[in-house]
Amino acid sequence: MRIFIDCTDTYFSGKNTGIQRVVRNFVFHLQRFGHSEKIEIIPFVFDNSLPRIIPGGALFSDSPPRESLRARLNQAYLHFARNLSRLLPFPAWQRFISAHRSAFGLAWILYLPLRLFLILKTALKGANTAKPSDQIIIFGDGDVIFLPDASWGYDPFPFLDRAKSSGSKIVFLIHDIIPIDHPEVCHVVHVARFKSWFLQVLSTADLLICNSQFTASCVSTFLIDRVAVTAPPRKVVQLGFDLPTPENVRIGHRTLCRVLESTMPVYICVGSLEARKNIQVLITAFEILWKTGHHATLLLIGREGWLCDDLIARIKQHPQTGKMLYWFNDVNDRDLVNAYQRSSALIFPSIVEGFGLPLVEALSLGLPVIASDIPPFREIAGDHAIFFTATDAQALANVVEAHLALASTPGTSSFSWPTWEESTRNLLVTLKTFVD
Repeated sequence: MRIFIDCTDTYFSGKNTGIQRVVRNFVFHLQRFGHSEKIEIIPFVFDNSLPRIIPGGALFSDSPPRESLRARLNQAYLHFARNLSRLLPFPAWQRFISAHRSAFGLAWILYLPLRLFLILKTALKGANTAKPSDQIIIFGDGDVIFLPDASWGYDPFPFLDRAKSSGSKIVFLIHDIIPIDHPEVCHVVHVARFKSWFLQVLSTADLLICNSQFTASCVSTFLIDRVAVTAPPRKVVQLGFDLPTPENVRIGHRTLCRVLESTMPVYICVGSLEARKNIQVLITAFEILWKTGHHATLLLIGREGWLCDDLIARIKQHPQTGKMLYWFNDVNDRDLVNAYQRSSALIFPSIVEGFGLPLVEALSLGLPVIASDIPPFREIAGDHAIFFTATDAQALANVVEAHLALASTPGTSSFSWPTWEESTRNLLVTLKTFVD
């Protein structure tokens, strides 16, 4: 049995948040289990629309400078693309500049000279010296093609259709269908692209694996009014939790260290800055607290996303920025663990999510959690969190004010969640049972 794992977006972006963290953990643990289970685990990418094998270690680079440079270049390009999108807000142009570099678009054109150089270099070396990363895949009968990555950014379906006709099984991991259910919190180009992608997924996949019962129910609801769409079977596999144990007590990030070592209570919010994360309401709630004389720090940790220009401007121009309001987009996992351990509580105010990894991380580390009252958070946290109405800044301010009034609020010790090893084992059992 061979299981191919699509890692395209994770490999090319160099990021390690959200979906990319899921992909890396599944690849790492599936490769470990593959040896004992006598299953061949093969990571691959769609490169210039061709599926190519990559070494598993390519996702876990031990060269921080190279990885950092790649991440910086990607961030620079995203910033550049956002500015171009604002100057020329036409859907066709926005699709062109936001296309993944593995598909035709602006990034593809900018990367073309390097691509041609690599092709020429390989040709000069000869076919016998081709590296594993140069091998084009031929899918066959009994193969499982597992797609846990953000594949709506490129077009895998022509190859998936051919693989399916050859007897391969196609399995997609569905993280959420937020662009369909809540298009108001997503970029208009992404909404159209995602809906087209999801309809193709439904017609191509042999199995859908959902990351939560809530995501599975959203898919079922979507299908109710579309009786003409043939729905593949659905299974739920909860995502795992693993964070590194800090090697040193001291935090490497100097400014973050200074914030966390202050005597002021610190409330942390972890996640990319996007419209659905509801950070505007969070800041408004803390403005209410600051105006009434409460001294508490609001710490935002996450990268800049789409549809957040007003939010970024508000943070940068806020009179409390650098005093009681901080935003960091460059915190590594070890410093994040320290931040969880030294904060008073995690606040997770999202309007909608498919899952909620920071919620699991905080509760697993014993940190109190204040979260918006949405179904996936109830599914994860149960009675282990304090909930508030997501759109009500005053309600959130009241919850934080009550929390500040407590002398100490220890986190729950009874919360438990699967590790990534356990989650991957569940995934492998699901895939094997489906194939058998």
